[in-house]
Amino acid sequence: MHLKNIFDMPAFNCISLRFFSQSEVLVLIGELAQKLGVSPNWDNIKKLLIDEYESQKERLKCRLRNKFVYLKMDACTRHRHHLTYFAIN
Repeated sequence: MHLKNIFDMPAFNCISLRFFSQSEVLVLIGELAQKLGVSPNWDNIKKLLIDEYESQKERLKCRLRNKFVYLKMDACTRHRHHLTYFAIN
């Protein structure tokens, strides 16, 4: 397991960042995270996601430079479930 696996959990499996603040989770992945040199708390996972987002955004900008692109965006919030979705087609 490496740092990317911790990032992939919320990014690709729709796991809430709140998941990482639960004591049971901290016990389960705490030792692995410690070996990786990261604390598996909400703030650190959020930072990992933002850093990965910035990295991927720069890669995409480089790939699309000097090309015509049409973007369609949509967003919605589900207050009952405390979820927010943002999509780019």
